[in-house]
Amino acid sequence: MAIPSAVRRQREKLEAELGIKADGTPVDPPPVETPDLSLVPPTEAAPQPEPTAAPPADASALQARIDELEHLLKTRDGQTSTSMREANEARQRAEVMASQVQALEEGLATLQKQLETAEARATAKEASAAFPSLDTEDLTPEEMNVFGKDSVGFVEKLTKKQLVGYFKPLLSKMEAMEKQLDRVRELDKLPQLEKVVKEAETETQRVREEEFFRKEILAHFSDFEAVRNTQAWKDYLAADIPGRGIKNHHLLNQYRLVNNAQGIRSLIQAHYDAIKAKPTLASLATPRGTSTEGSPVPKARYKASEYNAKLKDFLARKTAKKDWDAFKSEFQTAFNEGRVDMDARL
Repeated sequence: MAIPSAVRRQREKLEAELGIKADGTPVDPPPVETPDLSLVPPTEAAPQPEPTAAPPADASALQARIDELEHLLKTRDGQTSTSMREANEARQRAEVMASQVQALEEGLATLQKQLETAEARATAKEASAAFPSLDTEDLTPEEMNVFGKDSVGFVEKLTKKQLVGYFKPLLSKMEAMEKQLDRVRELDKLPQLEKVVKEAETETQRVREEEFFRKEILAHFSDFEAVRNTQAWKDYLAADIPGRGIKNHHLLNQYRLVNNAQGIRSLIQAHYDAIKAKPTLASLATPRGTSTEGSPVPKARYKASEYNAKLKDFLARKTAKKDWDAFKSEFQTAFNEGRVDMDARL
């Protein structure tokens, strides 16, 4: 069957573009005709333009510029930090000066009151010195006969009326001065009163602590007054609590502030247990019948569910914060000592 000429031309065109025939053999390139240069008149070569040299990229100059910009940025950051620090210092100085000014103003007001009080006292003293004498002489019988009772009575009424006009303002002023004087006396007594109140509070706290120590500590450890002065007890207080990050005396102070008697006794009992585990020569020399240690306190066990219930009551404001803190400290100590039954998830 003959192939149409249009199809053949199309195939030849594709073979020429692809460089390969349909059977896989390469297409022979068309013969290149060599032109006869003798028939071509010689022509002068066109002058070639000189290539423009590209500006060389100076890497060192670029790096120097980058370093300069980085240095400028660091300088700006340093200036900003310095400015912020100076501003903070200036603000702190201003706050200190403001507090000093307030203290000076309060001191000036106090001095002004003291000055007014002193001036009032000086004025009162001068008025007392310039006050005329009030001593009078009685009328003689002859004078009574000459002037008569009616004239004397009239003069007395008139004099009394005139004196009332003078003395009434003076009485009001004296009452105001007495009130001011009473206030000054109260101010003088105020520091003494505060001192007495503080001393009374300190004495009350001391008595309360002694009562707590006698009932909650000595009742269980009768020899603790002597034990707490030993070097072993001091070393025990200075020792760290494993896994807690605090020392024994820190925990003891926390228990003391919340009056946690059971927590304090647990710490003391741990010290006694350590002494029993490592006895000294003095403890070995003590007869058994004369042992002065207190009766051992059984350590209570706790449950995780109990902790969750206490926490729920505290969040619901059914338990006071003081009671919650005491229970929390005891539970933490029991947890560290392995006396907690994990019947619930904490």
